[in-house]
Amino acid sequence: LYELAVNNEIIYMDPTGDHVLMGEIFNTLSRKNLTQEAKDKLLTIDFSALPLADAIKTVHGNGSRQIAVFSDPNCSFCKKLEASLAGMKDVTIYTFLYPVITAGSKEASANIWCSKDRALAWKQQLLEGKAAPKRAANCDISALERNIELGSKLNITGTPTVFVPSGKRAPGAVGIDYLENLLSEAPQHP
Repeated sequence: LYELAVNNEIIYMDPTGDHVLMGEIFNTLSRKNLTQEAKDKLLTIDFSALPLADAIKTVHGNGSRQIAVFSDPNCSFCKKLEASLAGMKDVTIYTFLYPVITAGSKEASANIWCSKDRALAWKQQLLEGKAAPKRAANCDISALERNIELGSKLNITGTPTVFVPSGKRAPGAVGIDYLENLLSEAPQHP
């Protein structure tokens, strides 16, 4: 069988191209999902290439570890993830506002981005349900458009999506233990 990546999906084809298999292949000896491993590799990013200036920076403790989160202020799973992230130690969180959930997400994101203290406005919106004050008309929100373009380029199909320095992603409201395991897999580059 040949393994093919098509539209960020993994499919298998015989040498003649007459037969296609869509599904997952497991190695029964190692008990590994080979399809998931291939897909994870396909969706890995270059963390160092992320435009961190377009993200909200929040530092917990010494901030020696890093994660990047693509998040929408109107996303219930993002709120759940944010509550988990609040308990993480020694981490710098780069939150890329990714307003794609509701029609009001872009305005809420713009208000947060234009706040005097973006990290505080983000925290208050997600953890306390307190909306950021209306933004000034002359505030530059081009970072939001760049984030939407970046998210599309990185094949982010839902919020939240978390990336760690190894380039691996964690889609959804994953728990601290899962994130800690991902962070421990590769050296951190502060």
